[in-house]
Amino acid sequence: MGKTFPVFLIVIVAITFLFVGCKKNESPTSPTDPTDRVPDSGYPTPTFGESVAGILTTIQVASTTNAFTYETHLDIGYANFGTGTDAGSVTVNGKTINKKTEGSLVYYTSIDPTNPSPSLDLYWNGTTHAWNVSGSGNIPAFTLNVSSPTAFIVRNPAALSLISKNSALNVTWSGASSTSTDSMMIVLIPVTGSGSTFMATTNNKTGSSTIPTNQLNEFSGSVLLEVVKYRYEMKTEGGKSFFGVAEIVNKVNFYIQ
Repeated sequence: MGKTFPVFLIVIVAITFLFVGCKKNESPTSPTDPTDRVPDSGYPTPTFGESVAGILTTIQVASTTNAFTYETHLDIGYANFGTGTDAGSVTVNGKTINKKTEGSLVYYTSIDPTNPSPSLDLYWNGTTHAWNVSGSGNIPAFTLNVSSPTAFIVRNPAALSLISKNSALNVTWSGASSTSTDSMMIVLIPVTGSGSTFMATTNNKTGSSTIPTNQLNEFSGSVLLEVVKYRYEMKTEGGKSFFGVAEIVNKVNFYIQ
């Protein structure tokens, strides 16, 4: 797919990456909700354990309406180090990501209405998203490269459709392959009515994932489905582990009764 610039929102946006021997020796898990942390990206992103010194993420967002799929023309960069540590200057593909503060905590985001970052000019077709961190204090300087996933669409459920909570929901999407190494995350969020957020992780080999009836029973009313395809890389620098994530978030609004 050509050049696009994404925007995702359930609360705000995503995370980031580096060079020197990258290896995937830790497995990502579903997002968690710890208290006492810097603002997150607002989009579902994998977590890699409490010992990780930093996560850098690029995000593209697409939304499915009842007629077509479209992509907002914005790419998002987000980075968080430790529990809100200053890491100096942070860039992705040569573009600086804004440094923000929340009290004594520091994080990095390209989403800032008062000081917007320049267009990140990212491609989402397997090309590289290259991070560069200058380092500061106990965060060393490093670089991290992550290969981007490719575009996909959600085939089921259809946007604005009405789904019965009495039957399991089979979420399906395009672009799956038996040889795919991409990871997938399925997130269902109540918008109106009842329900609590449901999250599950899977792979991209079959193009489907089932939300069981006992989970759907908790929902009633308007809901937001976020299907996330992502890739990640790890780098160790100065005895610390950093992860880079590149993800596409596809959003579908529908109803459950």
